[in-house]
Amino acid sequence: LRLIGLMTLPPPKNSRPFFVQLRQLRDQLRALNLPIFQDYQLSMGMSDDFEAAIDEGSNWIRIGRALFGVRAGR
Repeated sequence: LRLIGLMTLPPPKNSRPFFVQLRQLRDQLRALNLPIFQDYQLSMGMSDDFEAAIDEGSNWIRIGRALFGVRAGR
């Protein structure tokens, strides 16, 4: 098993503190240089908070609703 990063889905409307914590955890793990990690990417941020996620170092964001709108039936 090789991990390429960490992911979080924080509660809406208060996501930045969770992004900060995940970035700090990533930095701590990187300093340990664990062999299980191939990379230390961050997957965090969705349509409502992707700007904060990018500010905090996210490599991956999920912005489907921002691009395509709300899915039918929701």
